Amino acid sequence: MKKLVVLVLMLLSLVAVGLGQDAVGGHTYTAEQEEQDNRRLRFGDRETQLRGATRGDEMFLKNVELKNDLARLNGTPEDLTQIEIDRFLVAQDKIATKVTNLLARVWYRSGNKELQPKLFDIEEQLFDEAYKKCNPPSEAPIYSHLEDAENACADLENIYATVSHYKIKGEPVLSFFTETSSSPKTYAKWLRDDIMQLKKDSAIAIPAKIEIRNKKEELILHDEIVIEGDEVLWNSELRNEMVAKHNQAHPEDTFASPENRSLADAAISFRQALLKERDALRVWMKAEINLDRLTRLSR
Repeated sequence: MKKLVVLVLMLLSLVAVGLGQDAVGGHTYTAEQEEQDNRRLRFGDRETQLRGATRGDEMFLKNVELKNDLARLNGTPEDLTQIEIDRFLVAQDKIATKVTNLLARVWYRSGNKELQPKLFDIEEQLFDEAYKKCNPPSEAPIYSHLEDAENACADLENIYATVSHYKIKGEPVLSFFTETSSSPKTYAKWLRDDIMQLKKDSAIAIPAKIEIRNKKEELILHDEIVIEGDEVLWNSELRNEMVAKHNQAHPEDTFASPENRSLADAAISFRQALLKERDALRVWMKAEINLDRLTRLSR
């Protein structure tokens, strides 16, 4: 998981592209088109970043809850402050996700031309700054007091209040990638099929076999990580295409290509390793379930 987070952050830190204006050599790439592409990248980046951050904060919360359960059983003091902070940060992740969904709806579902200018600064810059201030990437707790977390997240709360004030029509954007690429639809079906298969496996296996249930959860996590990694790589390819379009239209003002082949190769190699481990998990699970079935039949 940590290795994936590092790869994701490195891919997302690739050079961002700017705005073009005129047509050169028969290739038209206007400022409006380039801003639209930039916005697509921003929403894609936010989705992967928020998803990873939320999962990380939920893991922090689960860990501190387990520690408190053990402390209660052992009669030792519980860490009530940290659990309050972690619950607060998970709630802020959900608020941030709601904001991005509302903003995406303004541009991609409702197409509200009157509302777009009012929310442009929030979408382009202010939201990202507010969320980073509230919940910067970290592998360890970053706040010692709930009040510190509340103060750091005040800007995010204000942005949520501002965006929520407007009546924004349109269906929720469950995944921005389904709005911009056909591949994630295939990934979604793949993950859905795996979940359905695991439910069927659960009906066969003895419920008390905790190890099998844990492996099933691990398998779903593998699916989700592979899908998210593919989305990051897809966003990286889109960024490279934007640079190429800009440079073709503006030879007098070119951008250096953000493509990093070795980084992309490392991400792909990691993806292949995950798939291999995923297949091994499936083989193990099938053997355990078959053994369980034979054991029950022999009774």
